[in-house]
Amino acid sequence: MKKTIALLLVLCMVFALFASCGKGTKTEGPPATNAPASGEQGTENASGETPAAPAVDITPEELPHAGDDNLAVNADGTLKYDIDEKGYPLGWYEYELPLTTSDETLVYWDPTLMPFQVVNTEGANGLYQTTLRNTTGVNIEYQTVDFAGAQQAFSVILASNDFTDIMGSVSGPFGMWALAGGGVLSDMIDQGFFANIADYRAYAPNFMYQIPRFDYDPELINAVWLNEEMITNMGPYIENPLPGTGYCIRADWLEQIGSVKPTELRTYDQLYDVATQMKNEIFNGGTTGYPFFFAQAVELTSGLFFGGMNTGLAKTAPAVKVVDGKVGFTLTQEVDYQALELFLKWLDEGLIDPDYTTYTTTDVAKSKLLGDGLAIVPINPGEIQGLELYNTVTPTAKWEPMHSPALTENWDWKYAHSQGRYSYVGGGWAFAKSGKNIPLAVSYADWFYSDNGSLIGSYGIEGEAYDTPRSTYYYTDDGSIMKTDWVINNDQQQAVAWFMFSYQQVSFLEPIRHIHLANYAMEGGQRLVDAFYLWAEDYYAPNPDTKYDWPSASAKTTSEQQADLNTFMTDTGTWFSENYGLFFDGSVELNQANWDAYVTELYNQGYQRYQDIMQLVYDDYMAKRAEQLA
Repeated sequence: MKKTIALLLVLCMVFALFASCGKGTKTEGPPATNAPASGEQGTENASGETPAAPAVDITPEELPHAGDDNLAVNADGTLKYDIDEKGYPLGWYEYELPLTTSDETLVYWDPTLMPFQVVNTEGANGLYQTTLRNTTGVNIEYQTVDFAGAQQAFSVILASNDFTDIMGSVSGPFGMWALAGGGVLSDMIDQGFFANIADYRAYAPNFMYQIPRFDYDPELINAVWLNEEMITNMGPYIENPLPGTGYCIRADWLEQIGSVKPTELRTYDQLYDVATQMKNEIFNGGTTGYPFFFAQAVELTSGLFFGGMNTGLAKTAPAVKVVDGKVGFTLTQEVDYQALELFLKWLDEGLIDPDYTTYTTTDVAKSKLLGDGLAIVPINPGEIQGLELYNTVTPTAKWEPMHSPALTENWDWKYAHSQGRYSYVGGGWAFAKSGKNIPLAVSYADWFYSDNGSLIGSYGIEGEAYDTPRSTYYYTDDGSIMKTDWVINNDQQQAVAWFMFSYQQVSFLEPIRHIHLANYAMEGGQRLVDAFYLWAEDYYAPNPDTKYDWPSASAKTTSEQQADLNTFMTDTGTWFSENYGLFFDGSVELNQANWDAYVTELYNQGYQRYQDIMQLVYDDYMAKRAEQLA
């Protein structure tokens, strides 16, 4: 069950696609300061001072590494960059390349999410991989494994303690370590399997610079640091974070039925009226298509469609939420009953494609989308042009972004999301304690956060002209970067964001400072960027103090609490998956009595204990926050 949920959540993330530096600073550095305990924050306190972020002695260990490596640490133990009083870099660090001229090879265990990734077939010989090797001097041997089978494969590696130098998708809430039974994340380091990146932070100036860069944002600090002593992985940062997914509607059909403009649709009632009219006038009473696309999980991201009711209907598992200080869960409360009631009503009236139970992503329904069979769909902006360009029925098809619907036009959005800069889903890279050259491996990962590494990782391969074979971008006469025609009009008819996953860093699984707007560097691209900002108006709650979402990075469980949760969550998840779905297929009628019985038994199965623990975690977080701000 946990494996299935994790894979679905990672797929949702796919869909949802996706300085100055000095010389000679001694690593003895500033006096050591304490990292905040779990739940403490780095926000400015009442006296105007910024509380200390995690800082440790960053002197690198005496470890063997190639003497000619151009890393960020000199052979005499000095840093090649300046640090602040907390031990963090003062700016971006640009590496002298190549990083190394040694001939040693680092082995990378790479769970690949999509079968069309070039690394699956070409390995280190792919054009992108060859460019990385020629640029950095670092030789990488790829051991690819299908993501769906990675959990089992990792279990074998864990049992034999046969880790590669670089291990992908290990840490994080949905990483392989927890899913494969490794225990709590701190065990990765405590049991001696993986290197503590905090011990090698001197080799990662760009990775660590993100923390002072954003004024010691507590959410970012606590996403990077597992606790006051440990950093388990180096994962992707998102440059210009924006919601990756939102709803679009066929604007040409709206005009045909004489309705309002897409951006004027603000409520569920308005959308219901438009969908009903489309069913009758566009889809001939529902015989040629359906207004709404939903996936088998209903929502690809919790709250994407039902955030306008201040809840989420993603049915993979209940999500934690906090209402007026009380911890609870989606899919268990009265508002969730009302959301499910609305969904089933629209499904019964033929407004929702009944094949939704077979759709994991919109790509599965591509034939209907391109064949005028659907009208309202959650997509990434990068998919808009493809849906228009490759429409097989209406060459003038026009998809435009619309607001997330709400109960009222002036809705008070509370179940929204933080503007996350750090993508922690797949876990990034962890480094085996037995690795041949940990400083080089960490430095190689850190290079992807530098300006040069971020450019290559985000844009791909530069070509001499717009049509250079297999190049992904080129420079125009005025110095602007544009995607090549080979990418935009690719043979696979894939959206640019999807297509780019074939050749560059996977922006939610691998270390990088990802410039996700790079996928819209094309003619008409600004229109797609504007869609991001439209969705952000609803996706990010205007008043962060009234949000219902869980402060995931800052409010953390202790190792004991997490171990307690892990003992019963699998069985509870099994009961949930076997019973909640009965409302959708009609096996159990949705009425108040049946709903109340379902909620009661769900809590009896384990969610009451889950809620009690999470309430303790939240109360502890709020108490420490109050002390800090006093």
